[in-house]
Amino acid sequence: MDARLAELSTLQEEEARRKAEEERKKRQQEKMKALETAVAALQVDKDALASCEAAIESGVMDMADMVLEQGLMVIEAQEIEMAGDVIPFVEDTQSQLNDLKEVCGGATPTEGGETPEEAPPEEPASEGAE
Repeated sequence: MDARLAELSTLQEEEARRKAEEERKKRQQEKMKALETAVAALQVDKDALASCEAAIESGVMDMADMVLEQGLMVIEAQEIEMAGDVIPFVEDTQSQLNDLKEVCGGATPTEGGETPEEAPPEEPASEGAE
């Protein structure tokens, strides 16, 4: 009788571990999809601000390059367990780019589905104007 109870208990523990693992993988896959979306938006906005002197001088463009590189490596390698770790960096960098959109002009938020490439820059870069 004790052996059967022990076996039943072991089976229940294994089932609980299996369900917990399935839930963990599901959450990680959701994080991966969120990372893919966030990286795509960051790339669009970085490209839209590429000619903005304020964005370049602030260093956020270099940071965006590094964050994009890391995000793309995680996505390409399908490292789902790393997606959740990279998302905060992507979101922080996106926030910094969003703050520069008003300064740089011509860039629209990607959340509305608009593409920043379509907006013409308001201030063309001119040499010697400082």
